[in-house]
Amino acid sequence: MPHKDRERRLEYLRQWKLKNRPAPKIEPQSDPGLPPRGVMVFSPDGTTVQCHSCGKWFGGLNMHFRVHGLDARTYKELYGLPRTKSLWPPALMEKQRDAALDRDQGAIGRKNIPPAVGRPVGQEARLGVRLEASEARKGVNTRAGEKTKR
Repeated sequence: MPHKDRERRLEYLRQWKLKNRPAPKIEPQSDPGLPPRGVMVFSPDGTTVQCHSCGKWFGGLNMHFRVHGLDARTYKELYGLPRTKSLWPPALMEKQRDAALDRDQGAIGRKNIPPAVGRPVGQEARLGVRLEASEARKGVNTRAGEKTKR
């Protein structure tokens, strides 16, 4: 059931996340040529990203961290990056997104999703059933598990 006040619910979720799942702390590394832990550093034009291990600039870190003997999970843990953080620069992400839209890649997945099935014929909506049950209980009190009519 959708929330009546979506903005209030989203604000609650943001506050919960800040309290229970804080963002990684940004800490400088010992070598001043390396980017700080906890944040990705991109070039001003957004086409390259800086490696936390060697400080070199690349079009994407998704293959480079293997040179350092790391995988994506280990790299992110080692340098305090969020698990969901992309290792691509913004320009490359936008290019890949546009390419996927041009290929209509969303249609590939849509054909594999089964059609939505509705409620079987003759079965009432759940809310309607609950309303009927509520009407039937009007005037009935429960004491020690027994119903008494007033």
